[in-house]
Amino acid sequence: MSAGHKFLDFYAKIPFYANMFSSAGFQMTSDQGVPDALVDTLLISGNETTVSSRLRELLEAGLDELLITLALISDTAEDEQQARVLYLVGHL
Repeated sequence: MSAGHKFLDFYAKIPFYANMFSSAGFQMTSDQGVPDALVDTLLISGNETTVSSRLRELLEAGLDELLITLALISDTAEDEQQARVLYLVGHL
């Protein structure tokens, strides 16, 4: 959860995004951070099986456009994490 906040709390400080999140039902926190529910909604985390399963669910539900951004959360080299994500997405 903390990695998600590190990644998303920045957007809560930008009025356009804060308004968009608020319009979607996610009220910003008093410290100008995003609520946990927004982190849970926007970020998918876990091992390859968990992430690919959730992405498949979204695609089967009608999602027709997907933007993936890697939020680094471990000491594993960034290029290795990127390669794993690209492999996973390529095999959906």
